[in-house]
Amino acid sequence: SGQPKALAFIRTVLKNEPSPVVRVNALQAMNKLGPKAEPVLPEATAALKDRDATVRQCAATLLGNIGPAAKGVAPDLLDM
Repeated sequence: SGQPKALAFIRTVLKNEPSPVVRVNALQAMNKLGPKAEPVLPEATAALKDRDATVRQCAATLLGNIGPAAKGVAPDLLDM
């Protein structure tokens, strides 16, 4: 199962990738996992403060798709 490696890669991309297009693609890929994307919760939360509006929007969508595990980030969503 390559999922742990894929999640680790996505986490690295979200932290270090300079291109907003690539960050958006990474967030959109995680959306397909729904609650299984929980390991990227810290990076998705940090992406709410990204300088790129599309990255912020995709991060908010991902957090919603992660579901109850992401309920602690509600204050960060309000600060968007």
